[in-house]
Amino acid sequence: IGVSPPPPPLPEDTLPETVGYFYVNKCHVYLQGTIHGSMTSSEEVSKLLRHPKIKNRVRYVVMELDYDRYWYLQTRRKGTLRNRKKSVWKVLRSIITDPDQEKKGQAMLGLLLSSAMRAGESLEFEKGVDFLAAMDFAEEYNVPLVLADHSTNTTVGEMFREFSVRSLGAHVSQLPRNLPFLMATLQRAKHGTVSFQSALGRLPRAAQLFLTVFFALAVSSELPFEWNVTAKHNDALDYLASVERYMLIYLALCLPRVLKVLFTQRDLRILKAIEMVTAPMETSIEPVAASMDSPILNPGSLTEKESSEKNIDDSPVVVAVIGLAHVNSILNLFHDKRLREFAAATVQHDASRSVESIEVVSPDGSDRG
Repeated sequence: IGVSPPPPPLPEDTLPETVGYFYVNKCHVYLQGTIHGSMTSSEEVSKLLRHPKIKNRVRYVVMELDYDRYWYLQTRRKGTLRNRKKSVWKVLRSIITDPDQEKKGQAMLGLLLSSAMRAGESLEFEKGVDFLAAMDFAEEYNVPLVLADHSTNTTVGEMFREFSVRSLGAHVSQLPRNLPFLMATLQRAKHGTVSFQSALGRLPRAAQLFLTVFFALAVSSELPFEWNVTAKHNDALDYLASVERYMLIYLALCLPRVLKVLFTQRDLRILKAIEMVTAPMETSIEPVAASMDSPILNPGSLTEKESSEKNIDDSPVVVAVIGLAHVNSILNLFHDKRLREFAAATVQHDASRSVESIEVVSPDGSDRG
């Protein structure tokens, strides 16, 4: 006989649109969606984690980070990171002269992303501020942190493979299946909580202004006014426009599988990480030796809290701090078995194997095992 789950400590109808909820392994799970680097999102993370009804019941904080990004933020947070930034041109020169030809593309994309983030910091963004709020809470309440994301190099490398011309045949043949799947997972659909309009509305003002100007230029380029340089025609401009058109078509064909790398593959990993850390919550877990191929646990506070809290409903709580675009996907994959089976069968790597390298670290980052 099935037993209905206890009511969530924070009812779903009281949650903001950026927060998702599900119940698994006798544990309440809240997905806090954020705009990475947004101060507003940082405040929302703190507000959820420090809510009086759940702050003393949080057993794990799951973060969309790998260990390298986590350690970078931890050193920034503790003020131990030295400012040794090189100029963009120096870094670019070192990439060009690198004898490892296969890694140049990934390195240049990484340089582009990091440069964009630095520029964003001057436009109302502060790197990792949403995750820093979660790390502050974890240290204050002695809650282990789960680092559930792939490494950046893994994600960028797989994106590059999807943009390869050799993958074009797979892109075309899988398009009829991939498009409906992505629509069913990334959109709010039946189980999601985040609408596209609200996601855009939550971008910082500088980002909203950039998008407005970008689309205004795109639309005005078709208006044949004398002052409109973008609407002028000559052989050179027409040739560039043709090249651009074919490039956009190629990128559009690649996009569904690239989105599966950016979202589906990582969301499956985060979901399996949540299921993994919640599964043994009723048993005592001994810390294991550090290894890059096995979970690194430090659940010392887990047994203490379980023995001290004897409320009528003392079901533990897990809070995941993830990008806003991941909330709908994880909720839809969790609730829809058919979508999840299709996702697991089509991602590039076996999700169950990738979850083995998820790390759980002590809240102050001093102990990995």
